[in-house]
Amino acid sequence: MRIAAYNLRKTYESGGAIFGSKIQTINNISIKIREGQIVSLVGENGSGKTTLGLVLSLLLKPDGGQVFFDIPDWVVNRYEIALLKNDVDKLKEIERKYSVFNKTKPELFNFRKKIGVLFQDIASSMDPRQTVYDIIREPMVILKYSEEQIFSRINELKKDVGIEDEILHRYPHELSDGQRQKIGIARAIATNPVFLFLDEPTSNLDPINQRVILDILKRINSKTKISMLITTHNIALANYIAGDTLVMFKGNVEERGPTREIINNPQHPYTKELTAVAARKANYDIPYYERPYNSEVRGCVYHRVCPVSFEICGWDINEVAIDLKRTIEPLNLPKFKLKTERDKIVLRGINKEQLTKMINQYKNKIRSFYAIKEIKQNSDLLLIDLFGYKEVKEHKIGNAEVKCHLFEKDVSTLF
Repeated sequence: MRIAAYNLRKTYESGGAIFGSKIQTINNISIKIREGQIVSLVGENGSGKTTLGLVLSLLLKPDGGQVFFDIPDWVVNRYEIALLKNDVDKLKEIERKYSVFNKTKPELFNFRKKIGVLFQDIASSMDPRQTVYDIIREPMVILKYSEEQIFSRINELKKDVGIEDEILHRYPHELSDGQRQKIGIARAIATNPVFLFLDEPTSNLDPINQRVILDILKRINSKTKISMLITTHNIALANYIAGDTLVMFKGNVEERGPTREIINNPQHPYTKELTAVAARKANYDIPYYERPYNSEVRGCVYHRVCPVSFEICGWDINEVAIDLKRTIEPLNLPKFKLKTERDKIVLRGINKEQLTKMINQYKNKIRSFYAIKEIKQNSDLLLIDLFGYKEVKEHKIGNAEVKCHLFEKDVSTLF
């Protein structure tokens, strides 16, 4: 196994020590990449794709979890069995021997020599004072290649990547976006890595150059059997190059499996939205109130914007209260007031019949209203109780794994 990672977590702090919050960029993610396999991470900006890629490239240390690099398959099997059995002693024994986080600095350096990275902002990752030749040459100099070896390797890279002789002595600012991307790929694979992380490799390119770059990567993969991890927000790109795909949203993997199966038969509501966008059939008219996402979101992280979320998906008192207030306020009821008390929402100045009618009217558009279990009359007050929520689990659907409550056997709301 080229890479096996388990239960990875990474949290960043935003907004300062006093008024800041913690943002969980990757949350309990596990992933395996075999020799020669191309895997794509698909999701919108802020979904944690780059953070996960940097962790797997050993450029960023996670807050928790383990990463194994070039590990025998039988060790992977034993580790996964120990995870299922919660065999702590066996887990620690394998981690102590094989985890990259328990390696010495020289051993870690040897691992990093086998990893290539293509950053999203390729222009800023190049020294403007260096020529193209020097940019490609630099990683080989660091690893003490001889000048003869460097010259031979650069000639080989020119053919593999499609670099013209005349641009070798140019500077980065003199190149087109497509040419810079080729130079970035050549530099990333110059020292013959066995794993390549590519962060949005086609995001700044026109459709023709996107195809060119993807074809170059496919040729390199076919020739060298290098494993690749590619991030993208375009699921159609994943369909063109990747054998397996992980769909990410706000630090969580919502769906994973063979790319063709995910494209042709998406199961998770978010995956369906992504495929609709790729086919230019997206329904952008989904009314919801956007709120900041952080590690405090409970249940399914997609429930706040999901077009089919329902009572057990993770709605809390504050979310439902916000939607109720914004829906009732336009009615201009003179005595209307709303407040939250522990596990209840308390309303004044609106009668039960009027509120029930309004909730039923907007229920399919404002999905948080599905979380309302009961409305009780207490004198001139209305007390609203909510359904409890369930932690979302992965479900096996065909060859894919989907993290969604829609596949629970005891779902009470049918669509």
